[in-house]
Amino acid sequence: MSSNWQKNRVGPYTVLRRLRNATGGEGGVGRLYTAWQSATGRPALLVTAAAPGHYAPAEEYRLRVRAGTSPSPYVALEVERAPQGTNPLGQVNDGLDALACVLEGLEHHPEAMAHLCAPAARPRARMRSWQWAALAGLLACSALAPRAWKAAQPIPEETEQPALASVAEEALAEPEALPVGAVDAQRPAVGLDLPPRPFKGQRKAPCEDGTEFEIELKDGTRACWVQIVYSRAACKTRGYEWQGRCYLPSIPTPKEPSSTLPVPPVPAQRAH
Repeated sequence: MSSNWQKNRVGPYTVLRRLRNATGGEGGVGRLYTAWQSATGRPALLVTAAAPGHYAPAEEYRLRVRAGTSPSPYVALEVERAPQGTNPLGQVNDGLDALACVLEGLEHHPEAMAHLCAPAARPRARMRSWQWAALAGLLACSALAPRAWKAAQPIPEETEQPALASVAEEALAEPEALPVGAVDAQRPAVGLDLPPRPFKGQRKAPCEDGTEFEIELKDGTRACWVQIVYSRAACKTRGYEWQGRCYLPSIPTPKEPSSTLPVPPVPAQRAH
């Protein structure tokens, strides 16, 4: 799998699961994955080159295929964005050939059929600005509460505040290792939408491997988040939902210098 993949994102697509040995033509053109178009939630199939000789487009282009029955049956190919190279039609033809190879016999694959026939995920309503402010205040109070409690306790010897106010989370697996049905297209939202930009003081990429999870926000910032285990009801008010899981922003707290209690002087003995 390419190291350029950002977890389970490839271009505008969220990759779900690899379909192994789904069709006879898959091995000749690359690997086949089920995916969603991240902005629209529509189901899609994704083919990636995995070996020399596999189809790899030289540049970006976008096509749309449409079929109709009125006033007479037809199939149409629309070009939304044409390739700009020396042989644009050849590039389009190669891409359609690659898709045709992996589609051959795919109608007999139940998982692929169920995925392609699933409805698009419904977009969730955005939060109002005052709701963002209220939640940010709640998070700030939650982060400060442990520090206030610690200030009232006796200072132990050689104690040190952890560098991150976060909980450990298991890093999201690569796309081909994701379980079937890891995300349900018809599920209701389980938490708040991710904010369009990171919170003040939130850690940004590169994130700590095995502890933090990197998510790209709408402004393009790759911010660090930690996964939390909440019930669906609790996550609606206490966390942020992303791909069916609940997260909180990873906001570091400064390390406090270690200190020890002062040793009182030994009183001098009086002469007898």
